[in-house]
Order: sequence, then structure tokens, then C-alpha cells
Amino acid sequence: MFDNRFRQKVMQPLGLPVAKLLSKLGISPNQVTVLAFIISLISAYYISQNALIVGIIIWWFSRILDGLDGVLARHIGKSSSFGSFLDISLDMLAYSFIIIAFSISFSQLNSLWLLVLVGYVGCITTALAFGQMSPEAIDQNDNRGLQMAMGLAEAT
Repeated sequence: MFDNRFRQKVMQPLGLPVAKLLSKLGISPNQVTVLAFIISLISAYYISQNALIVGIIIWWFSRILDGLDGVLARHIGKSSSFGSFLDISLDMLAYSFIIIAFSISFSQLNSLWLLVLVGYVGCITTALAFGQMSPEAIDQNDNRGLQMAMGLAEAT
């Protein structure tokens, strides 16, 4: 998940050539979403096995790929409510599995990892809820199916 500035200034211009290639290959935004999720599970596996550097590199790749699903959807004009739902649902599962993986790797800190998970659920829930309820808190021009409060709430 990226904040608006990063999405508009970095992800969109750098991701557009990749989105064009994916489009030519007939790959759908939802396929990219699912692939990013599968890669995040691979990352979680490596992290849980204490291969932290490999796991984190794979995680970064999964998150960059996850940012491309929206770029691709907007490029081919296939943004949808289902795609937004699939994206946010698999993102939340991916983040949860990563926290669980770190909890396995650093089991002596399980109580703290549970607090991280609770904090994350609280942050994402409130960012989504506030973004849906407060038109002045969202970017009306970003063409996303689910709106999140802009700024710190989204980036957090």
C-alpha cells in the first residue's frame, strides 16, 4: 500500500510501461493482485524460516507488484468494485501473514507481534472507514474503488 504522493509521482510513471506490457500479454489486474499475494506468502515463508533478507526482498517485490494492479486497471479502463475488494482483502491477508511470519521468527516477542497486528488492523480499518465517510479527506481524482484518508493515516 502506497501513499498518494508516492503512487502519483513514482508508481504511476514508472509502473505505466510495465502495465502496458502486462496489458499486451493479456494479464488482468486481478491476476496481478493474486500473483502479488502468492509472492507475499512465499516471502512470509522465508521470513518464518529466518531467511530474513531473502524474505524481505521478496516482500518488496510483492508490494511493488501489488502497486501495479491499480496502474494496470486504470490503464486498460478495468477498475472495478470487485478488483478493489480483492486488492484490499489480499493486502490485509498478506500483511497479516508477514506479521505471523515475524512472530514465528522472533517467538520471544509474540506478545509484541500481536500488538503490531492489532495496531495494524486498527490503522487500516480507521483509514478505510474515514476515507469512505469523509469526502474532504480523500483525493477525488485518484480513481480508486476504495478511498482511504490521505496522508499519515494511509501511509501508516
